[in-house]
Amino acid sequence: MKIAVWNIRGLGSSSKNRMVRSLIGKEGISIIGMVESKHKEITVQDINSCWGNYDVNWLQVSAEEGGSGGLILSWIKDVFNLEEYHISQQWISATGILQQSNFRCNICLL
Repeated sequence: MKIAVWNIRGLGSSSKNRMVRSLIGKEGISIIGMVESKHKEITVQDINSCWGNYDVNWLQVSAEEGGSGGLILSWIKDVFNLEEYHISQQWISATGILQQSNFRCNICLL
């Protein structure tokens, strides 16, 4: 299992989505945090274009008016089982179980 965090500086264009998908595929990423997504609302299509055929979940902090900011935490469902989460305008905290080791952990993205 690998975790990546990336200041994406805007997600949603087909070229950025391909870059994320390439990173996930080449590096075997299971959990990814994206900072500065610059998105008000991430859609299922946006997530699927990044992950391909994986069954994934995600949490999001919407970008501010004008497009700055935004956070996305996304993971493969078979790898991380979300138990609870907390979100503010500047961070995401996700608590759950890493399935392979049955390890309970908290992942924070800010």
